[in-house]
Amino acid sequence: MAEQMTQDDKVQAVNHHIAQTTGTEQWYEHYTKRLIYTDGVLFVAETCEAHWLIDLIASWQIQPQVRQESFQVWQLTKEKDGNHAIRCWTDTPGKSRLLAVQKIEYTDFPADLLPFSMWVEGGVLILPAEH
Repeated sequence: MAEQMTQDDKVQAVNHHIAQTTGTEQWYEHYTKRLIYTDGVLFVAETCEAHWLIDLIASWQIQPQVRQESFQVWQLTKEKDGNHAIRCWTDTPGKSRLLAVQKIEYTDFPADLLPFSMWVEGGVLILPAEH
C-alpha cells in the first residue's frame, strides 16, 4: 500500500488517522522486547515506511538516562542543515530535560508531518492522540 502512495497521500492518511484516533485496540511488541506500541504507531510506520523510527526509539531504551524515565517525548524534526534529527526529552513539569539526540542523514519521512512526535509512556510507544 505505502509503495504506491505519494508523499501527499501519506500526509493525508496519517492526519486523517490521527484525527480519528482516541486509543488503540491492539498492542504490538517490538522484537527487542524493549517497547510495546499501538495501532496508531503501526499505522504511521506502515504508511510512511518508517518502521526504522520504532527501531530507533527502541534502541535508545537501553540507555540508562532514557530507560529510567517512565514518560518520554520523542520528536523527529528537520534541521537547519537539511538533515533530520530525533530528540527525546522528559516532560516532567518543572524539570523537562533533553535525554537523547540522534542525527539522521537521510529519511523520506513526509516533510509536511514534521515535526512529528510520539511518546513512550510506561514502556508503550504511542501517538499523542492515543493518550
